[in-house]
Amino acid sequence: MHLMLLGGRAFSRPEAAIEGGGSSDDTVCVCLHFGAQRFRSKPVPYSEEPALRDGILFELPLPDAETSKAIAEADYPSDAMLAQLRGTFRTAPPMHLLVVKKQASDGREVLLSSSMLEWRQVLHQGKATLAVELPGIGAESSYPIGCLELRLELMPLPIPESRMTEADVELGVRREREAQVEVERRFFAYSRSWWTSYIEASPAHAQRPVKLFALSELGTQRPVTAFVQPLQTGRLIESPLQAAHFVALLAHTRDHAAGSSVSDVWHTVHSVLATRSGETEEHALLLCSLLLGFGLDAYVCIGTDGRGPHVWVATFDAEGRATFWESLSGQQYPADGGSGHPYLTLACVFSHAAFYANVQPSTKLSQTSLALSEPTAWKAMDPSFLTTITPLPCAPLQPSTVRDHAAVAAATEAELRTLIDEHRKAFNRSVPGVQWDENLCAPI
Repeated sequence: MHLMLLGGRAFSRPEAAIEGGGSSDDTVCVCLHFGAQRFRSKPVPYSEEPALRDGILFELPLPDAETSKAIAEADYPSDAMLAQLRGTFRTAPPMHLLVVKKQASDGREVLLSSSMLEWRQVLHQGKATLAVELPGIGAESSYPIGCLELRLELMPLPIPESRMTEADVELGVRREREAQVEVERRFFAYSRSWWTSYIEASPAHAQRPVKLFALSELGTQRPVTAFVQPLQTGRLIESPLQAAHFVALLAHTRDHAAGSSVSDVWHTVHSVLATRSGETEEHALLLCSLLLGFGLDAYVCIGTDGRGPHVWVATFDAEGRATFWESLSGQQYPADGGSGHPYLTLACVFSHAAFYANVQPSTKLSQTSLALSEPTAWKAMDPSFLTTITPLPCAPLQPSTVRDHAAVAAATEAELRTLIDEHRKAFNRSVPGVQWDENLCAPI
């Protein structure tokens, strides 16, 4: 499917952006996530009608290899083949669209809009031109920031017999949405009953920062478990330690954490990767997703540290021993290390498939058992409800555009040697000169 950006319209006036801390040199781009594929358009100057004109070829999902080969080789595919092809398209993943502005003043990238793009209408005619209204973020989602025009085209154009009818596309989309709404309705009803039971166990539980829902960037309240899912990186990140280091390198956009305020907006993994930054919660959500991708038993923790409300990650080994991971720094702490870690209290933990709330007399970690399977210590939500929740977009990591890392490392080292030699010469320290140890600089 060829997706072409045709430009933006009715964006907020640049003068308003400057008054809000922006600059006339700010740029804007579009980021897309579709299945295992990501795209970032070329940045263009921010204006009321930004010239967002770019394009990408997205690979559409196909049936299994045997059926795909038969369809490709057949002069006239059978009705069964076409029915399977239509069924594959009907269950294809949604497309996540972001609009990101880069501020010239500090180089920071800011998320302007996030929305799910319904692309499947192109399966009817093979071509479609869309005018997409771009909503604001979180609580501001009812206020559009502009409009984006784009064109979709299947390549090559399918034969008429293989195209889905307009009614078939609309029916499939409507049934999918109705199913999702029904799942969400049941989960909300279950959550109210679960919360009532949790409060009845002890009125003091109402004061604990147990967070069941968070406002997503898409403007809807979602279960916190929907923000986490296993994220595998292939060979891009080779170990959990590297994953922690990678997350810690992302810019931290504020100096406090989630707490229990409903005004906090939690962003998707796609947004965090696109802007290369995130708040405390998003660092923990991303790290937990990466650790789950490595097969670890990982959970996001909500509690406090010495500065106040905080969010971090915990993993459990086969013997049940816990390790705390600070997602902002990449540091690890044994959970039984007493005062060796900075965390003071723990109210709840969750992953993509589990949620536990602390029901012990105290949430102080020094007095808290971390045996999550113990019902007298932790109140669990029913996993069968959690696994039905549709997760939020979790975009994959992309390989670096730098192909030969060894060559880059060698060039960097040579440049550092030259700079050090020149610096020493400036202070008349060139004799006898620097003695470079080739063994120490050799890669391990």
